[in-house]
Amino acid sequence: LRADPALAARWTAHKTHAITAFTLELAQRLRQWHPRLHTARNFYARPLLEPTATAWFAQDYAQALHDYDYVAVMAMPFMEKVAKPHEWLAELARHAAATPLGLERTVFELQARDWHTGKPVPDAELLKQVALLRRAGVRHIAYYPDDFHSNQPSLAAVRQAVSVRETLSGEPEGL
Repeated sequence: LRADPALAARWTAHKTHAITAFTLELAQRLRQWHPRLHTARNFYARPLLEPTATAWFAQDYAQALHDYDYVAVMAMPFMEKVAKPHEWLAELARHAAATPLGLERTVFELQARDWHTGKPVPDAELLKQVALLRRAGVRHIAYYPDDFHSNQPSLAAVRQAVSVRETLSGEPEGL
């Protein structure tokens, strides 16, 4: 399979389509009980940044934007062990913006914990990432995990990040 690029491309398209068809069939069946059901597909960041990664992950970002209501991209630079997290996030946002429906239907999932170190991502860093993504035109931002028992991220930081109040500059208050 790997020796024949054309065959490998057909296999990638087939498995990507099969996963999508299966999840959309499940959603359609659920709609009989929940008619307003929305769908979201969780995505690794690499298929956005590296088109060849589609073969490894069976994830086609542009197609998923058409098939699902939302695509939730794991915008997690510490998980990816990138050297320059802010530049990496900006590049991810640029790729989404350059794809039709990208900013309208993509949820950027930030990480609130660095799983490699086991430590929380500091509130100040999480807020910088939110502000960077907003400046890039990103409309939908989420974070994971929410450790409310340990107040991490802190309620004050979350309020700043999701505030609907805006300053005169158009930025959400606190960013």
